[in-house]
Amino acid sequence: MMPRLNGARRAVVALLMAAALAAGLAGCRNPFLPAQPEPPGTATEDVTVAMEFSRPALLFNTLVTAIAVKNKGNGVAAYIGAFADTTTQGVDMHVEFDPDVVTERAGVGERVPSWLRSDEIDFYRYLSGLAEGDYSLLLSPVLTDNTDDPNHQFFNREYTLTSTTQDGNSTELARGWAEIELRYVTDPSAQWVITRWTDHVIAGIDPNPTNPGQRSFSRLRFDSYTR
Repeated sequence: MMPRLNGARRAVVALLMAAALAAGLAGCRNPFLPAQPEPPGTATEDVTVAMEFSRPALLFNTLVTAIAVKNKGNGVAAYIGAFADTTTQGVDMHVEFDPDVVTERAGVGERVPSWLRSDEIDFYRYLSGLAEGDYSLLLSPVLTDNTDDPNHQFFNREYTLTSTTQDGNSTELARGWAEIELRYVTDPSAQWVITRWTDHVIAGIDPNPTNPGQRSFSRLRFDSYTR
């Protein structure tokens, strides 16, 4: 049996019910419902890439994610953190260009870059500005990896970089494959780093392809070189 309410209490209950009804009509969410995930951030917000280098697979994931965020947040730090730093880690970083790209670029008067770690940063930023849309870097195993040494390993990966606009149109921005040499360092912190990236054009693709989306990272590194 419901308790009887006096006039003052009936007025308070009526006000609360009216407020609840108004909130529902205004689209407010019931505070007693389970929490809902927040919508994704906008393109202008800072983003944070988890910098994980404790295993080769995590290093590749960090590299892929850093390219996906396109120079926002800590993207550049996450990207270059995957590459060896001679000054702090005591191991060198080398980038070797596809020889056919070198020959083709030299034939049009371009100088072969003496690649430095700072050039790799410029390359990352150059990639980030190639196109609008969301970036996706796909790394697919090719050939056979050499992972016998627990501290020094070699991976072969075909890469495809694509950009997808909000309306769902995808554009290929780069294609190639690379032999990627990794070492495990312990100073100043324990992690895997890329010590050598030996780049290659996909078989059957011209070093200066008519379709710019089929350019290898070798060619795009040439294009990004600022000295």
